[in-house]
Amino acid sequence: MSSSQAQQSQIPENMTSSQKKKLFTFKRTTLYLENKGSIARDHLANERTFLAWLRTALSFSGIGIAISQLFKLSVQERTMKGGTMLSSSPSEKSAKVLSVTFILLGMVFLLLGILRYFNSQMTMTKGRFPATRLSIIVAAFLTIAILVGIIVMLVIDS
Repeated sequence: MSSSQAQQSQIPENMTSSQKKKLFTFKRTTLYLENKGSIARDHLANERTFLAWLRTALSFSGIGIAISQLFKLSVQERTMKGGTMLSSSPSEKSAKVLSVTFILLGMVFLLLGILRYFNSQMTMTKGRFPATRLSIIVAAFLTIAILVGIIVMLVIDS
């Protein structure tokens, strides 16, 4: 059953064509599917998977913000103890780069999650399931790259 047939099966018979048109215009962002077999379960699982991508993106962004705030606290502590503030030290630059990198990585994970969600939804409405490999490879590569970057920064700064 196509999505337009599924949508039409939920519309009351006594609605005029102009009312139906308004309904479709208003509810264009919602996809109505007939709940046969595991359709609802599959789509809810797809939503949970998107929420996992969202949590991952927020975690990476939160780590970036935490690194930035921790560095600001250490700078304030040095100035309060009478330390002289030089221009950007290597650790200051590293902290800024690391902070921005984590925040950007969070944005990339959110984008990957959005693309995966809509791709899976579109494919499932056609009766298929996408066994995506690219988003997993990209996510793993980016995570490994940032971990290697952290190790390199720690070795250089010490």
